[in-house]
Amino acid sequence: MDPTGVPRARNRRTGVVYKPAYIVWWGLVNLGHFLRQHDEPSRIAFLRQVDWLEANAVIRSDGSVVWPNNFDCLQAKTLLKAPWISPTTRAW
Repeated sequence: MDPTGVPRARNRRTGVVYKPAYIVWWGLVNLGHFLRQHDEPSRIAFLRQVDWLEANAVIRSDGSVVWPNNFDCLQAKTLLKAPWISPTTRAW
């Protein structure tokens, strides 16, 4: 976690990075906890993820919203050069 409570991932090639899809997942986990248990820490954690997503959203000329992955990523024989967009981090 960073100092604000947003998760980061550590990878031997990239070091410590923000992964937008992971942040979305963590936010949804906390939203689920809040909705089931009504606990304030989960609500706060969810809203921290929303804040990060709002601050890091990129609005494209066609109106779509994306969250770039700002690190290079090797997938099999394909090198994704930063910034690249994961299909799991688009808002239609």
